[in-house]
Amino acid sequence: MKKLAIIFTSLGPLVANFTQILKDTLEDCELIRIADDSLIRDVQKLGAPDENITERTFCHIEAAVKAGADMVVIACSSVGELAPLADAKFPVPVIRIDSAMMDRALEAGDRIGVIATLQTTIGPTVGFLEEKAKAAGKAPQIISRVAEGAYQALNSGKPEVHDELVTACAKELAKEVDVIILAQGSMGRLGKPLGELLPIPVLTSPDSCALAVKEMLK
Repeated sequence: MKKLAIIFTSLGPLVANFTQILKDTLEDCELIRIADDSLIRDVQKLGAPDENITERTFCHIEAAVKAGADMVVIACSSVGELAPLADAKFPVPVIRIDSAMMDRALEAGDRIGVIATLQTTIGPTVGFLEEKAKAAGKAPQIISRVAEGAYQALNSGKPEVHDELVTACAKELAKEVDVIILAQGSMGRLGKPLGELLPIPVLTSPDSCALAVKEMLK
């Protein structure tokens, strides 16, 4: 049986939602879930991962490898930039949760909208998208927005307020782009309702990642 490890930086809904998506998508695979919400708090304070955050993230990945993980997913866009470093350092593949979503977005149109609920997610997400676009020989227009207050609402136990703020942001952004990326996995459950509400595709990282992992673990 294959083992997949997921590194979470939140104890919020993403843990349960992504776990269920993986269980529904993968066959004969054991999940190892490691959650450390101090990482995202420190990234928010600093604006980006520093050496200390990198070392702590690597400690979690090392623990996953020692537990027998065949692959590791970093399920946080704010520390996703550490994935290439970890992939080179450890004996198993280490990927970002949003990698497959980026590939799909580049195929969907030349104007890509990025929505996040944290400012610290925008930079890494847009940067990663630009890297992938360059590698694919593309130069899309990227328009990013932060759904202000949504992250705080979710952490305060008000998911309905979070959803309203993200939805309002998506409605406005949809007027300017061909496809929308929901940059954080915590917004993943909004992918389907927003996709039905808006006239353009809305992509989420958990669903895209689960399908990519399934292929990689074969």
